[in-house]
Amino acid sequence: MSTLKDTGAYEYTKKVANTNHFIATRWLFMAEDVYQSIPEKWRNILDECCVEAGKWEQENAENDEASMIEFLKDKGVEWNDVDIDAFTEACAPVYDWIVDEYGADPELHQKLVDFLNDYRAKNE
Repeated sequence: MSTLKDTGAYEYTKKVANTNHFIATRWLFMAEDVYQSIPEKWRNILDECCVEAGKWEQENAENDEASMIEFLKDKGVEWNDVDIDAFTEACAPVYDWIVDEYGADPELHQKLVDFLNDYRAKNE
């Protein structure tokens, strides 16, 4: 949703379907050799801080989302909540096709689906 705002796409976007299928995250990248060069004590502190930052991000994403929805509605974008179960059922053949066509790992796919379902349940 932030892309709609940041790029000005809300100016021509008429409708948004709230599928709740995407989780925006921020990433911390560091070269492995740099990470390993940090003394273990400080690596442990860095690891703990990254976990805490991730928790903070997830907790605050809901507030960010609410303000983004309000912004889009104020700009005239129609916000549509979708029936997630019906949407998932309709898309099921696509998931199977991706696994078959591209050799995607079905177990990894199921882990991602389970994670997403858990996230949705916590954020309803």
